[in-house]
Amino acid sequence: MDFTLPASAEQLRQAADRFVQEALLPHEGLLPPAEGTLPEDVRHRVTERRRALGLWGLGVPPAAGGMGLGWMERALVQERVQRSLLGLWPQGLLAAGDPPAALHAMRGAQREEYLQPCLDGRRIAHQILLPGGARAGGAPGLRAMPTPEGAVLSGTWTAVPALCTEDVLLVVAEMQGRLQGFLCDRGLPGYRVCRRRPGMGSVELADLAWEDCRLETARILPDAGPAALLWRAAQRVTVFGAGALGAAERCLEIGLDHIRRRQTFGRPLADRQAIQWMVADSARELHGARLLLYRAASLADRGDRDSAQDLAGPAMAYAAEAACRTVDRVLQMHGGYGYTRELPIERFWRDLRFYRVADGSNDTLVADAAGMLVADLSA
Repeated sequence: MDFTLPASAEQLRQAADRFVQEALLPHEGLLPPAEGTLPEDVRHRVTERRRALGLWGLGVPPAAGGMGLGWMERALVQERVQRSLLGLWPQGLLAAGDPPAALHAMRGAQREEYLQPCLDGRRIAHQILLPGGARAGGAPGLRAMPTPEGAVLSGTWTAVPALCTEDVLLVVAEMQGRLQGFLCDRGLPGYRVCRRRPGMGSVELADLAWEDCRLETARILPDAGPAALLWRAAQRVTVFGAGALGAAERCLEIGLDHIRRRQTFGRPLADRQAIQWMVADSARELHGARLLLYRAASLADRGDRDSAQDLAGPAMAYAAEAACRTVDRVLQMHGGYGYTRELPIERFWRDLRFYRVADGSNDTLVADAAGMLVADLSA
């Protein structure tokens, strides 16, 4: 597999690094200890700087005013941007004018009310994909039933990232044998946030309920399945996987600097074999994660979308696990100092843990991949 990077790679990396250095790192100290994000005025300045550096609408088609970047280019950007705590997905900065792909099928009034504000940054849309209409584990799930006026949604969904509920939520669920998109935004009768659940890091989770929630035709996106599935796979590779990799790389750099300077019994920590193994294991795992992510991105950019979607889940799972192990090792290298909030390591440790359950648990992603392999072997 040839992982030759696109010609724009270096330019994109430089722009992303400037964004991190100029707009993100200086404001990391403004983050609250757990849930919450930047003050609104700072968020506005960060957004405007991102626009100015040409990092807006990365995956949006050029016809809609975006950059139209492939998976590989988007992964390169996110790998750099998420080296900052403010670049991690929970802060909402990664929406950046790049709404779910299913919204691009909108026309007329739908486009003006939902898509265009998302492209402009005036609204943020997120997608949750609920194939089959019922959640594993016996939860009630969410069911969509057709009506003469459109559809009615009934049921619950628990432990959804609360960020997804703040503006426009694109619910992709099965109705009459097809995956349809349903637009739910704040104030929609019958749709409510039942409970908010604080998390261990920046992400707050929420339980959602649809109680005889009636949606007119203007809120329904027919046959949203293909676009929704592809967009989810792209997010797994270019946002969660690449982002986890970038965050872990920054932590490893902090760790390397520390073990070179810190001395015990007259010798630097870098001379200790146990520490060297921690560094070697982390470098090995991150390199493997990058190769897996780049392979998925390369397949998508070459047009083999089915293979890219199959690989996206395992690639995300491995990258998130490798990142968590790396950050844990770096924290251990620092001893008690790494546990304090004087360094960003403990915050990365908490926030990256969410990436292992962000789009289904890693166990589920790996089990899905195993199921496909078994099916292929049995064919």
